This record gives sequence, structure tokens and C-alpha cells, in this order.
Amino acid sequence: MRKESVHGMTRRPWTDIVSNIGMTRPDIALIQRALLAYGYRIEETGENDPQTRFVVRAFQMHFRPSDHSGRIDQETSAILFALIEKYRPEAKFDASKQQSANQATPPRNHFLETA
Repeated sequence: MRKESVHGMTRRPWTDIVSNIGMTRPDIALIQRALLAYGYRIEETGENDPQTRFVVRAFQMHFRPSDHSGRIDQETSAILFALIEKYRPEAKFDASKQQSANQATPPRNHFLETA
């Protein structure tokens, strides 16, 4: 992950996007679709089930290690959508169309794949 330097301080590339998002926590199914669009293996259940908490925790460990509780909160959601906007612009995340597009060709996930 490339970090940018501002006034001698290192910051994550999604900082501007996160600071401009005044969002509330989206529904769980939307977060599951977003995680799938970004490349995590997750089944859309619409429930905050063990697999969802596991994947959210893995995402948080990678992108927000200061709090990796597995809870879907505003900051986690903002980082996820900012990453999709910056690094997966082809996804053009549309919650209504994302599920069928991802089921056709599941994305690779180097972080959670098993051998």
C-alpha cells in the first residue's frame, strides 16, 4: 500500500475520502457485497454472522489495526468504500448490481485464500 507524505507525516491514501464521508453504518448485506467487491471471500447472508465478523476483522487488521473488533462501524465502512472508490474504480459499486456481477467471477483474495 503506497502511503503519501503530508508535512513530513505519513498518511494512508484514503484519508481524504474518509474525512469527506459523513455516512452512517450501512446494512450488513451492503457491507458483505462491498467486501466481496474488494476481494474478500464472503457469502452475502445479510446477517452479522461469524463469517462476517471474521472477514470484517481481517479487513480491520489490514486497514485499521488500531481497532480490529470485527464490528461494522462508521470508520470501517468509510475505509472500505474509500478503498473501492480509489483502487477498484471498475467496480462502480452499485449495491443492486454488485451481487450478480461478483457471483459470475469471484475476485481473487490473496489475504484469505486457503492453500
